[in-house]
Amino acid sequence: MRSHYVLLAATSLLCSLSGRAQVHNALDFDGIDDKVTVPGASALIANGSGITLTCWAYPTNAAPGFPDFDGFAGMRDEFTADFYLLQVSPANNLEARFRNSNGAYFTLEYSGLQLNTWQFLAFTYDGSQLTVYANGVNVATAPANGSITNTAVDLMIGDVYYQGTDFLLAGRTDEVSLWNRGLSQAEVNCIYTNGIDVNANGLQLYYKMDQGTGGGNNAGINSLLPSKGNINGALSGFALNGAASNFVESPDVGNNITAIICPGETYSFNGQQLSQPGVYGAAYDVGDVCDSIVTLTLANTVVNTQVSLADGVLTAQASTGSWQWLDCNWGFLPLPNANGQSYAPPVSGSYALLATQNGCSDTSACVNVAVTAVAENALGQVRIFPAPAKDHVQIDLGQPLGTVALTMNDVNGREVMRKNFSAVQTINLPLGHVEAGLYFIHLKTAVGEGVYRVVKE
Repeated sequence: MRSHYVLLAATSLLCSLSGRAQVHNALDFDGIDDKVTVPGASALIANGSGITLTCWAYPTNAAPGFPDFDGFAGMRDEFTADFYLLQVSPANNLEARFRNSNGAYFTLEYSGLQLNTWQFLAFTYDGSQLTVYANGVNVATAPANGSITNTAVDLMIGDVYYQGTDFLLAGRTDEVSLWNRGLSQAEVNCIYTNGIDVNANGLQLYYKMDQGTGGGNNAGINSLLPSKGNINGALSGFALNGAASNFVESPDVGNNITAIICPGETYSFNGQQLSQPGVYGAAYDVGDVCDSIVTLTLANTVVNTQVSLADGVLTAQASTGSWQWLDCNWGFLPLPNANGQSYAPPVSGSYALLATQNGCSDTSACVNVAVTAVAENALGQVRIFPAPAKDHVQIDLGQPLGTVALTMNDVNGREVMRKNFSAVQTINLPLGHVEAGLYFIHLKTAVGEGVYRVVKE
């Protein structure tokens, strides 16, 4: 879908839009044998009082000359039913011709065609006047008369046929539409600015080209499917694989809303909570023939939470952002003052990293660390309670011991308390002067030593 949209405030749209995953493709033609044939399309506009043909065009032929002209779209039998848009020489020249079923023909020329650029072209006939519009602007007009009655002429896309010669397009087209009435300048401009409403009065055929995967392997596609109408276009000559002669991504799709969400977050779009990255679109009526379309490009911020462990030291792989180390065994309790890129746990345990980058945070998997600097828990069944502690903790050594050396350190190894006890089994340790946080008590006795966690509320 190749479109040009006016940027609208998202807050005024979301209550009226219907979100859906979007594909924005165009169709690339190689100028050699690629074309689309829509059989018998003239029956849809025959015997009417008006016709409109619109498309987005991206011509690339810098030196067109007979027989190497380039057809964007249209019908041509050279006798009773012509209505087409064609690049002729010089390269910036556009020919638009209407031939009625009495054989009379009327031709308009426009010399502002741009190479290697998307432009919106519309060719209208209202029963008395022919007009060519480029990007919504009237660039050529002349009186005309008559109608087309022939019901058996094909609509060609990427080709205009002339006396046994195909004027095959080198370039791209998108959003081809055929109408059985002449659109007004206001309607043409509304389509150029917004997009086509598939329920618009008079719209007979509408091909968005939003099929397949842009630039991918689309070999299984043999028909161009209409968003309005029931005549499939037959694809012929296309490679349907790669960056050319294929469905390709359209780079100029509207004015987007771009949003980035953090891991675990959602983005509210038209009443939906979106959590997956992708492109989403929504449309609402702004006129009788056009829809205003909003495209949301949603991306996830990826937070690098990878952690390496070497020689008992945990290191965050991300060198930017901020870090907070957590104790997995204590409900992911943040470790006080443990906010550097690296962290050396003082005791064995399970640890995780809360990493923050670009305003988003995410938590790593828990990493088990074995600290072997001391013979932990060699004392046997030591009980420390209550957990968590407030003003004091009781330490039950499980047996009477002669001499006990106690040191208490914070998570960064700083000593906050040192005491010695003699002939004890139970120690009542006051904590009123200790700040809240996680601490490690190291007990050293004649029969062994051990390190134990204490959480002070």
